[in-house]
Amino acid sequence: MLINNEQLIKRKYNWVFDKINALDDKKTISDIIVEKSTGRAPTVFMSDAGKKLYLHSKYNPYEEAKRIIDNIDSIGNYGYVVFWGFALGYHVEYFISKFPD
Repeated sequence: MLINNEQLIKRKYNWVFDKINALDDKKTISDIIVEKSTGRAPTVFMSDAGKKLYLHSKYNPYEEAKRIIDNIDSIGNYGYVVFWGFALGYHVEYFISKFPD
């Protein structure tokens, strides 16, 4: 995590920072796996006690991102957008295509 992001999260959302650190302590990179979905797009899951916990759709992560972003009608006059989430960034990619400016 970038130091500026870390400082902001610590200052304004310390409880979030604590959760992130707790996850970092429990998971290793070998617990996070990228695989091809049924639709052939890469998808990500974490292995936890033998169970696969998908960070986004197992079957169609592009369609899931589209459904999430299509709920946003307008971004108004905001000068910035913060994306909160994990996975492979399908939601960011679709957001940029829907709101190119």
